[in-house]
Amino acid sequence: MLAIVLALGTSACYGVANFLVPVFLRRHAFATALLAGQVAALVACAVLLVASREPLPALDGVALGVLAGLGNAVGLAGFYEAVRFGPLSVAAPIGATSAVLPVVVGIVGGDALGAPQVAGIVLCIGGAALASRRVASVADDPTWDLPRCVFFAAVSALGLGTLLAALPGASARGGQFWALFDARLVIVGLFLVLILARGQSFALPLGMVPVRRVARGLLAVPGIMLLSGTLLYLLASERG
Repeated sequence: MLAIVLALGTSACYGVANFLVPVFLRRHAFATALLAGQVAALVACAVLLVASREPLPALDGVALGVLAGLGNAVGLAGFYEAVRFGPLSVAAPIGATSAVLPVVVGIVGGDALGAPQVAGIVLCIGGAALASRRVASVADDPTWDLPRCVFFAAVSALGLGTLLAALPGASARGGQFWALFDARLVIVGLFLVLILARGQSFALPLGMVPVRRVARGLLAVPGIMLLSGTLLYLLASERG
């Protein structure tokens, strides 16, 4: 039962972050909105790592942590692109099908599932897919490109599924906080490369009104929520 509660906490944290990010992308420079939360999460990981005094991880643990970070970076970047090309109501449910990959990996690895568990998985993943169905409306943003939105949301699901599949192994072989730190370090590094490669600016685009410093501080919230959700997922995976 505790594993279920912890996993629901992961869903809640990820859901809040996925809601806030598109809002911030409309009010802040893209590069700032993309990186601020991840840097805050990396700093939080470093603090947790120092406080935990975990020993240095084994190389296979580091490798799985890097793989989890690559998956997370692809998943987040895909999600951010998806919400640029379409509504959150389409991008988020498709991204939620990331649960398919760790379920498959678990079954291949020998996890035994009973009929109630199979039914629950089918209902959750099927419900997420059905929730993304929509019909065109006159209220739709004319700049939306729904095929691109669906494509990038699917990329996001694959990346986040890789994170969810690799992270428990990284934690088991190298420690929880090393796994979180390794993955987050990869994300920040890749996002910096992405921003520089795309020539993104940290300045506000023309026409956007500067926001207060307190509001800019809120940019850290999605990263902290994602980190919290990932930590809850690790704790859940140890218990179920």
